[in-house]
Amino acid sequence: MPSLTNPKLIVEFIGTLFLCLVVVLSGNALAAGVTLMIMVYAGGPISGGHFNPAVTAAFFLRGRISKAEGIQYLIAQGAAAMVAVILFLIWRDSAPVMGDFTFKLFSRALCGEILGTFALTYVILNLATTRPLEGNSIYGAAAGLAFFAMISTFSGAAFNPAVALTQALSGTGYGMVIITCLIGSTIGAFAAAYVVNLLQTRADGPQNAEPISKPSDS
Repeated sequence: MPSLTNPKLIVEFIGTLFLCLVVVLSGNALAAGVTLMIMVYAGGPISGGHFNPAVTAAFFLRGRISKAEGIQYLIAQGAAAMVAVILFLIWRDSAPVMGDFTFKLFSRALCGEILGTFALTYVILNLATTRPLEGNSIYGAAAGLAFFAMISTFSGAAFNPAVALTQALSGTGYGMVIITCLIGSTIGAFAAAYVVNLLQTRADGPQNAEPISKPSDS
């Protein structure tokens, strides 16, 4: 039985989930490719960054993964695909009438802010605050590409309260953008921080889960 706290399986689930979501929600091949790239950047050092049952099968045939672990990877990837289908159906069925700010629009916008902020923060935290990737040269590019992939998928979202405030006051976003962004980005960021802490503690031990930079005692 796969462990729900196994770092490799968590990474495979998250990477596969967002790859599937971007494919079905955006229909944008570039956004999908970017999503795969940033998820491999963020999770590759932990799980190998498969996010694809065919890749897992190839790793098994090459002798790079055991049969038992390969099956667990397949379960995690399949579960992610099922969750992506559920989220897609919720997103599709909550499509609002243009200009009509209803509860459906609020819930849709909030969902986009939570998922997009989670993905963006997950990538940034993995690349900037964990020891295995300390000093990497891809942090800025990966963060920008993560934003591109998420904004291409969740159109109208901000993933940043400062951006949301600018949109609200300038009239370039819907009126409630600041509220949905404040709530959604807070939930997404806290969830991402929790997951990254869990991954690093389980994968490397508590000593390697500490931030790269610590505040000075002086």
